[in-house]
Amino acid sequence: MRILKKALMVLTSSYALALTVYFIVRFSLPTMDPWVEFIGDFLPWEILGLLILLAPNLLLGCWWQVMLLIPATVAGIVLYAPYFIPTSPAPLGNPALRVAAFNVSCQNMQLAKVEEWLRQLDPDVVFLQELPESYGIAGIAALAGVYRYQLREPPQLRTCGNMLLSRYPIRDFKYVRLDPSITAYWLQHATIEVNQRVVSLYNVHLVKPLNVRLPRADAPALLWMPVHYDQTERNQQIERLLRILAEEKLPFIVAGDFNMTDRSGIYRRVATQMHDAFRAAGAGIGATWPVQRRATLLGWLPPLLRIDYIWTSSDFAVRTAAVGPQLGSDHLPVYATLISK
Repeated sequence: MRILKKALMVLTSSYALALTVYFIVRFSLPTMDPWVEFIGDFLPWEILGLLILLAPNLLLGCWWQVMLLIPATVAGIVLYAPYFIPTSPAPLGNPALRVAAFNVSCQNMQLAKVEEWLRQLDPDVVFLQELPESYGIAGIAALAGVYRYQLREPPQLRTCGNMLLSRYPIRDFKYVRLDPSITAYWLQHATIEVNQRVVSLYNVHLVKPLNVRLPRADAPALLWMPVHYDQTERNQQIERLLRILAEEKLPFIVAGDFNMTDRSGIYRRVATQMHDAFRAAGAGIGATWPVQRRATLLGWLPPLLRIDYIWTSSDFAVRTAAVGPQLGSDHLPVYATLISK
């Protein structure tokens, strides 16, 4: 028992001190060091670690360790408790627009399952990213009856490209390079007319926050991040996107894989210019990545990070928002019901 208490004391003291230092640094520095941001990305699970440590310390009467855990635990509860409080949904009055976004993954072998889910969910507009190379080049035939209008990113821009599906005619489409140094990252932009109102759509897939290129497309980015985490390129792409949106005159919806958590320093910049649909009407952490696609030792782990988003201009209120099921990708889809103001 004495050895157990000593081991618990060392673990608790180290863990509580590390998180307390993180909170002090996080809220005192004007900019975020890559290591500080990387640690913050996993903050919900680190807070869960505090609660797990709190239980044995209480049971064993280790009151000094309990006192050490309290400051960071309280900070975590203050940060995350509001995420689980039900929100007041937007009133139904005006017409609704149902939107879904999904990083399909270039290695996805369950595309029929994706198509069936979309038929069941029945969104009006779908933002797809990272489609398998040959999939949907001439349109997704299985969904043609549901989505007459389909816009696939040309393979010469990006082999695993983006795609927009819409019940409404797609017009005025273009592709904007988000990063002059990386030719594979383009912004897919189009407009649609919904109930006599033109809406601007932006389909987004941003670079991973790494300072090295992964050795292959399916390499586990989560294992590379602790050593090579660097948000510089991703943040530059986001700044470029925000400059484009600052000039947008139409109501807009921005959706896709941002490779950014809501604990990232730049998230606050994005949230001052757009509205996060899941934060407006969703509940919980809303993690969408990484999903274990194969039976492995880590197969029991849930998704850890929320990096897939639906954002809107202030012209929309959010009625509902949620995370979808596993569909063969390393991401989960997200969807929302938007109400025009």
